Amino acid sequence: MVADGAPIETSPELQLLTNINRYGTDAVMGRPLGYNEILCMNMAEDIISAYNARLKSESWASWAAQNPGLSSVLNESMLIAEEYGWS
Repeated sequence: MVADGAPIETSPELQLLTNINRYGTDAVMGRPLGYNEILCMNMAEDIISAYNARLKSESWASWAAQNPGLSSVLNESMLIAEEYGWS
């Protein structure tokens, strides 16, 4: 939830990344970012970018063939989201 009580529509990692980009690491975290925090935020950003790129593609199959790594990450993340009821 955000301050006004509205639900957050992005993952916690993306929300954190957005706030860090907007206000700076010290203001948001009060400390330097840890390595794993950076990896999680980068992965969340990559998943969203891959999802948006696939949506824009005329053929999902062609997109997957041209982007096998991103396709694999996107498919795995979608399976995890479904498993946890996040989809």
